[in-house]
Amino acid sequence: REHAPRRLKRPHGFVKRLRTLDGDETRRRMLSKNGKLWWVWCIGRHDAVYYQSEPTRGHQVALDMLQGYGGVLMVDNYAAYQAAVKLPNYRQA
Repeated sequence: REHAPRRLKRPHGFVKRLRTLDGDETRRRMLSKNGKLWWVWCIGRHDAVYYQSEPTRGHQVALDMLQGYGGVLMVDNYAAYQAAVKLPNYRQA
């Protein structure tokens, strides 16, 4: 069983080394005058999670977050994750 160290200099790298991950994205209004809509993307599992806030829900964010990942990814059917099928290390379960 893999455990995350208490303090990580590169948590994204640790999370991407895990065998299985869940992934999702959700919208959030930023706390500012105009309250622009941003997207919070996450990949992780019960003991390690990586969050990334982006102004877009486009597939490039998913591609960048999953670049080099070679494990099993559990996600919904959102099209951005379908782009992961084209990544060289991707394995379909």
